[in-house]
Amino acid sequence: TRLTKSRPHIIIVATPPETHAEIVMEAADIPAVKAIVCEKPMALSVEAAEKMVARCQRKGKLLFVNHNRHFDPFHQKWSTMWQTITGPPQAAVFYYSRGLWNTGPHLLDLAFMYFGIPQWVTNELVFGVNEQLNPAFRIGFDDLVLHVVPYNEAGAYVFELVIRGTQKNLVFCEGCNKLRLAQELVVVEESDGDNLRNMLRHVVSCIEGKDKPVSTGAEAVRAVQILEHLDNSEATCRRLCLKSVDLEKIEKSER
Repeated sequence: TRLTKSRPHIIIVATPPETHAEIVMEAADIPAVKAIVCEKPMALSVEAAEKMVARCQRKGKLLFVNHNRHFDPFHQKWSTMWQTITGPPQAAVFYYSRGLWNTGPHLLDLAFMYFGIPQWVTNELVFGVNEQLNPAFRIGFDDLVLHVVPYNEAGAYVFELVIRGTQKNLVFCEGCNKLRLAQELVVVEESDGDNLRNMLRHVVSCIEGKDKPVSTGAEAVRAVQILEHLDNSEATCRRLCLKSVDLEKIEKSER
């Protein structure tokens, strides 16, 4: 193929989601390739996502998914220290817009960074919004339940995480949010937003052996597991207990 002849070290897959699995697995078979960067969502099914991870692991390729805030030093820092401001968490709400499969992967990856491995997810019925565009749902973590709330004002971009703690409340805001927020909230502005450059620097650093990948692929598989459940109209208001993502077991399935 053309990719085999050009012998790239890094391949970036920015094609429609339904084509990601086939392209990533083909790229993993190219000897010269050292790392693959896949646009979000990683895949449209857990089965496809697990096959991508398995192939890359078996072939010794680094696989990164463009959940770009995962590579942002701002979130890497705050995801480990937010409780120093809030104290133990009491509640958390994530407001979002522009579609489950578009904004959802970023939302979920950030939630995993801040709150850890999710245990369950369930849809919620919300009247007055288009649930098919932006469904409301809840995610259960060890220490709290994250409420995810859609915001469907035409043209609005909303991506905002509010954490309510025993000491203070904290909000990470991105874009123009017209939602009314309590005055006692401590507002933390976004970083410079150069997440693509941060990600590519990290990929190159990992290839050179100077750094270890901040993501393993498990986060992306977990995100697809939740998205696939929420996108199933028959699963409305039904809780899904999330299975653990065992990368070693996934790799063995490819052998």
